[in-house]
Amino acid sequence: MMRLAILFARPLPAEAKVRLRLAVGAMAKTGRVRFVRGDHEAWVFAEAVPVRDLAEALAAEGLQPESIETTLDPDSDAALAEHAVAGERFKPIGR
Repeated sequence: MMRLAILFARPLPAEAKVRLRLAVGAMAKTGRVRFVRGDHEAWVFAEAVPVRDLAEALAAEGLQPESIETTLDPDSDAALAEHAVAGERFKPIGR
């Protein structure tokens, strides 16, 4: 299990928190989302999600984080992005 920290300049309003949860929840291999630091930061717990894929999912929902940090080293994150299955952003039904 890995953790991705999404940092925002301002606290997220309720509507943006819902959009973030929907964007993350639609991705394969993601777990829960936790908001910390007065809603300036969101932690996403996942199995194998590259930073690039998470950034794309957030951008599709209109969310612009300042940065996204991962518990993986840069080489491991790059390897995940390289081996990601094209088009597998959404969880198949029944998964």
